[in-house]
Amino acid sequence: MAKRSTPSLIEIDRWYETAILPKRTAAAGFSGNRVWKSPRGWVKGNIDDPNGLCGDVSTWLAHQFDDAFRDVYTTDGYQLGMILWNGTVLNHIANVMMPKDKATRQKFVTVGTVTQNMSGDTAWSRLQKRPAGVAKKYLLAGRDLMGLRVYDLYHKMKPTTVDKWWKHLDGGMNGTVEVGLEHEFA
Repeated sequence: MAKRSTPSLIEIDRWYETAILPKRTAAAGFSGNRVWKSPRGWVKGNIDDPNGLCGDVSTWLAHQFDDAFRDVYTTDGYQLGMILWNGTVLNHIANVMMPKDKATRQKFVTVGTVTQNMSGDTAWSRLQKRPAGVAKKYLLAGRDLMGLRVYDLYHKMKPTTVDKWWKHLDGGMNGTVEVGLEHEFA
């Protein structure tokens, strides 16, 4: 496919709503296809599939983006990545548009009403002999994370913000949220 013009974030929203959302014909969220797709996923891993489980759907969307635009950035400086919510028992992954200068894997937690980035290079991470965290210039602030655009095809959601998406998954905004590029979640 020939390269199309590079889209803006607003154009990505329209593309997602008109070209991508209709491709999911399975029920939003949990559906009967999970009975046979879960065992397949355990054996084969994620397989691009708009009607699959959340990992299959997120991978499929990322590949559709690449096929449609042949570019990793929008004209207004965003890059398509993944967003993973880890709850106490469940987890869920979808797609997110990250600022291109901060598009690296980062982890967030909400304490009360404040969302904090837990990915920084800290003295504690060095004492624990863990790999150094993300350099400060690449960190997203918690308030900036909450405004990023999420595309959750698994739940058939229209484009929304991380704040609304996280509340949809867990009204108390418990657990953690991680953002990053597709290869960082492989």
